[in-house]
Amino acid sequence: MVEENSGETIEALKEIDKRACEDGATEEDLAYVMVCLDHEDHKVLRAAIESMSILASKGLSSPDAIDNLIDKLVNADDVGRALAAAGLGRLATVSVFDESTLPALVDGLCDDYPFVREWCAHAISSMARHGVLTERAMPGLIECLRDDHAPAREWSATALMTMAMNDVVSSEAIPGLLTCLLDEEEAVREWSAKALMAMAKNEEMANGMLYVLNRFLNEEDDRLHLIAAWMLGGLATEGKGSEECLPGLRDLTTDEDENIRELATWALDVLKKMGIE
Repeated sequence: MVEENSGETIEALKEIDKRACEDGATEEDLAYVMVCLDHEDHKVLRAAIESMSILASKGLSSPDAIDNLIDKLVNADDVGRALAAAGLGRLATVSVFDESTLPALVDGLCDDYPFVREWCAHAISSMARHGVLTERAMPGLIECLRDDHAPAREWSATALMTMAMNDVVSSEAIPGLLTCLLDEEEAVREWSAKALMAMAKNEEMANGMLYVLNRFLNEEDDRLHLIAAWMLGGLATEGKGSEECLPGLRDLTTDEDENIRELATWALDVLKKMGIE
């Protein structure tokens, strides 16, 4: 029986967490947590999701939990939807997921509430890490790279990197990821760069990047020049390069911006080591 007092319920869930960590949790504990997933207090729901992920990591889980969270992701209020998305992500991190959750998570990438978009991207990334085929999430993740909520951009880039590591790639992601290299948030820049480098292991994707970056060199925009010099050097370190970019990079070695000059010089040096000069 779930206590009427939210504080008491949360304390009971914490006790279950302790038992689970000591490998002493029972089916009765799981049943209690399942009931708590329907508690009207968001704090209890958050604690129940935490307990569910801990129990799942110990081999105690129920498919009804996933069904419950999918329903909440579709029908709950803003905070409830965000918590449901976070819960699906938490379960995925401990290898508990169902591919049937993907449609709801993809739809959640377009949710009006930014934290829903963030946690849906996180959950998709977790599922991709465990080998779930997530191609249908690609368009939504690409769109989220332009999200005004920075964590949504970050997790979208992370998901695209994870997918690329599993050879799930799309050239349509390249422009958005390249733009994110100039994002105001360091984490977004970092994961976007990692996503691009993971994609570059695919020869077709690498050639697509080289084509776009070479076009960047010919634009009258210092931001694009910075991206181009940085990425051309990075790709060269992975053995990817093209003679077509040499004239543009040489021009940048005399740019007014010191950072651009240094990156262009570095990129040319790395390309030279590849025999491209």
